[in-house]
Amino acid sequence: MINVGADSVSAQIGQIQQKEDNLFEKLASGKKVNSALDDAAAQQIIDRFTTQVEGNRQAIKNVYDGISVAQIAEGGLSTINDNVNRIRELTLQSGSGILNDSDRRAIQSEITQLQKNIVQSIEQTNFAGKPLLSD
Repeated sequence: MINVGADSVSAQIGQIQQKEDNLFEKLASGKKVNSALDDAAAQQIIDRFTTQVEGNRQAIKNVYDGISVAQIAEGGLSTINDNVNRIRELTLQSGSGILNDSDRRAIQSEITQLQKNIVQSIEQTNFAGKPLLSD
């Protein structure tokens, strides 16, 4: 009989220790639900919300990356636009009857340099190593 009583007390002590461990785990983590054993439905909801939050964080990061891509592309296109406008101005100047051959060669030299600048802008406009203005 004494053994039966001791076994019962031992089992109760084990249960009390398990409850104590669970309480300490909750206190240490600051969470009401630490695992599915605490509350399976709540844990499932927490997991779903955690997944949604992580998805939203990635979506926000993607939006910022998209903004960066657009800003970089805009900078490259602006440089190209400036060069094209200068080429247009020089082309109109070269049609003037008052220019001599030396003047026209100087204009052509500047146009050639502007064309090189355009190619360079196309090649160097990239995001994360990927070109934005070329294949």
